[in-house]
Amino acid sequence: MSGKWRERYQHRYRYLLVDEYQDTNRPQYELMKLLAGERKNVCAVGDEDQSIYSWRGADIATFSSSRRTFQTPASFASNRTTARRR
Repeated sequence: MSGKWRERYQHRYRYLLVDEYQDTNRPQYELMKLLAGERKNVCAVGDEDQSIYSWRGADIATFSSSRRTFQTPASFASNRTTARRR
């Protein structure tokens, strides 16, 4: 993605919400990193125990690496009422 287009979309989409994140593949993950840019305003929703699309390239490792990439301050579990720091 050229710098001009990347900046245009980063400005247009200041926040990203990714549902079913456990089923993202590497190209989708790379696109998300490009769109997030310096702001890194990403909310990813997923359940690592429900990853079912490995046959089409979904990689659960992106679930873990996103915490480092986007410096996620907290994650929430649906079966818990409080946030956990990771």
